[in-house]
Amino acid sequence: MELMVTLSIAGIVASIGIPSFSASITSSRVTTMTNEFIAALRFARSEAVKRNQTVVVSKSGAQWEAGWQVFVDNDKSNAFSTGDELLKEYSSLANGYTLKGDGGVFVSYNSRGEAQAKQRFILCAKSVPVARTSKLITINAVGRSAVADDTDSDGIPNDPDAANANIASCTP
Repeated sequence: MELMVTLSIAGIVASIGIPSFSASITSSRVTTMTNEFIAALRFARSEAVKRNQTVVVSKSGAQWEAGWQVFVDNDKSNAFSTGDELLKEYSSLANGYTLKGDGGVFVSYNSRGEAQAKQRFILCAKSVPVARTSKLITINAVGRSAVADDTDSDGIPNDPDAANANIASCTP
């Protein structure tokens, strides 16, 4: 009888703890991927200033999820081509995660480190929105990048610069 009670209690504790642990893993992965993208943006900006040239961060495939590359844009095309110098290439995101941008297929930094335009990117776990499973990455006109969290725990990141601070979905 005591063994049955102990097993029942262990089962209840496991059923409560495992989903919580899974959410923590997802949150950690989103943070790691966000940090990697931010690092690429900051690397591109610093290289643009250091080299006194235009440096671009561009998606590698059809979607940002396929990875991205940082290159010196010698021909000013904003796309990697012959004559451009590849500085760094980043691998694709893990399955189940999305990275969407509202500014197109590239982020361009001039020789002063300024971004071509203000842009936003949203990195999310594809699963049903859960607290801490999405991050908003913003790039201002000066070229600085920042991360906004899901402050109201609804699974959708909050944009501190928007009039309506909550974004409706994980697509900008």
